[in-house]
Amino acid sequence: MGTALITKKSELKFDYQEQGVITLNNGKQLQSSRKYIYKPSSSGFDIYFYENPDKLFQNIVLKDKNGMLYGEATHFCVKDIYASSYKFITNQQFEINHVVRGPKKSYTSKAVYLKK
Repeated sequence: MGTALITKKSELKFDYQEQGVITLNNGKQLQSSRKYIYKPSSSGFDIYFYENPDKLFQNIVLKDKNGMLYGEATHFCVKDIYASSYKFITNQQFEINHVVRGPKKSYTSKAVYLKK
């Protein structure tokens, strides 16, 4: 459970900040927070690391599937791989899923976002 705040900085730049609690399969809860920079592109949007705004995290090409926008992307973090999907279900709800695998990481993250 957590919150995400998207702040428009300009026509071509949005700051994204999330914080919350991650609940692991064993019930353990961890505090989490992360920031990114989102930039619209002609085919979707690009996500950059907030700490290093020149470093691209993922390029999302949006496609229409029965009225729902979705996109997929991959990010290589040294030897770990982030396979991600983005689903924009309605104007009020979207999901981001990350499947992370490699020698240092092995987890799946699913986040459901609801606009208040």
